[in-house]
Amino acid sequence: MGNYFIITLRVRSTHWQRTRLAWDDQSRRSFAGPSRK
Repeated sequence: MGNYFIITLRVRSTHWQRTRLAWDDQSRRSFAGPSRK
C-alpha cells in the first residue's frame, strides 16, 4: 500500500513537471511573438 502510494506520487510529480514545462514553453512563445514584432 505505502509503496504503491509513493509510486503514484512520483508519476504524478513527473507528469506535473512535464505539463508545467510544456505550458512554460507555450507561454514563452506567445510572449516572445508579439514582443519581436
